[in-house]
Amino acid sequence: SITEAPYRYTVRATVAVSAETVLARVPTLLPAKVTAVAGDRAEVALAADSLDRVAQDLVALDAEFTLADAPAELLDHLDVVARRLRKATTSDSPP
Repeated sequence: SITEAPYRYTVRATVAVSAETVLARVPTLLPAKVTAVAGDRAEVALAADSLDRVAQDLVALDAEFTLADAPAELLDHLDVVARRLRKATTSDSPP
């Protein structure tokens, strides 16, 4: 099925909010990809063919998270995005 189609990038994130909150914040996630875990936390399985899409979904969670099984390419991309965001909030110089 299309919901099980292989994607180029996959990652599991443990998020510091409930599964219900995750689904409300990122309605494009399938409920089967979000699992409640102890302590009002959720585990989310994210997958996409684009690094940007995975980054967008992580940001849309609007909560602290940790990553498991993240490919190095995704971690590098998130680092680049984080540096851009830090620069935008701390620099007076144009891009």
